[in-house]
Amino acid sequence: MYRSTDEGNTWIQLSHKRYNFIRIWSFTGTDITELFLMDSLGNILISTDLGEHWNPFYTPMNGKLWANLLLERKENGQIKILNIGEYRTISVTESKDQKFATTLITGGDSVFTIYSFLRILFPLSGIWLFFLSLYSLIPNTKVPLKASSVGAAVTGVIFLVFLWGFQVYILSFTETTMIIYKALAAIPIFLLGVYSLSLIVLFGAEITACLQFRERYIAPLHSLEEMNTSPSNEFRKLILTLKSAYKIQKEKKIPSSHVELSSVSGLKEEEIPGLTKKLCELELLSETKKNEFVPIASPVDLSIADVYRKVPEPLLTGDQNLKLFPTNIISKIEKTEEKLQNDLDAIKFSDLIS
Repeated sequence: MYRSTDEGNTWIQLSHKRYNFIRIWSFTGTDITELFLMDSLGNILISTDLGEHWNPFYTPMNGKLWANLLLERKENGQIKILNIGEYRTISVTESKDQKFATTLITGGDSVFTIYSFLRILFPLSGIWLFFLSLYSLIPNTKVPLKASSVGAAVTGVIFLVFLWGFQVYILSFTETTMIIYKALAAIPIFLLGVYSLSLIVLFGAEITACLQFRERYIAPLHSLEEMNTSPSNEFRKLILTLKSAYKIQKEKKIPSSHVELSSVSGLKEEEIPGLTKKLCELELLSETKKNEFVPIASPVDLSIADVYRKVPEPLLTGDQNLKLFPTNIISKIEKTEEKLQNDLDAIKFSDLIS
């Protein structure tokens, strides 16, 4: 804001160091000229010395932003303000000797209104969609929609609370910092915002990962691969995964992805990568460039015994150093093992998917 006393030949800058103004009113009396300025938050300042000094004159009630449409100085010295506010509120504020009285004409505050609901829903929806995309597309593994949705919702709420708190900090506590450090104060304030946002994003990612890999957080001392491929279940899960790959190939004529293998087999999606890796090492599956899998052998030629023999040790006659069975029954155990393998030879994978 500028002021000129010589018909515009010279100008004096009167801008306030803390406020940006959007409206100005001027009232000229017989012995004094009053200037009123309103900022974007609805605060009004008054100056009686043509802008040299400013004093607070009006602060929106309860911190609410009013759309002040009219500021009028009456003959008796009173100020009259017409307020159009939120929730269709219209009121008139009259003042005398810097004391204010507001009369409500129509409308009023209400939390349960469409306007109030949409005012919260729109920004929250936009932030939720942003974090949903972030937690779904950035990870190098497929994230279930449920996990990313919950993580994005929690992060969105925390982000809105942070924005409110950071605004309070900027408006209330940075004035001293700006006075001391001037322009350099922007650096720590900027870094504080960056670090805080990084922590919020990482916290939301941790929530998403916790929902996706529950077992990893239940038993943090064991790796996910160890939990999902225990010796008691590994062979059965390998058979089930390989059977699912044959079934997908037979019905859809396409390679199998982790998601499809999990859906067909009924196993958890986080278990599939370890099982497919094991089957590839056993040369029973082949991985494509798109991280999909195709069986190598024909289901007619491959039997369960072929998979059984590729497991590091037979079920009954494994490590001989354990001396599990007495010498007099070792031959019976060996015959049982041989019979088991012969019986498994008769079961082809084509029988499992027929």
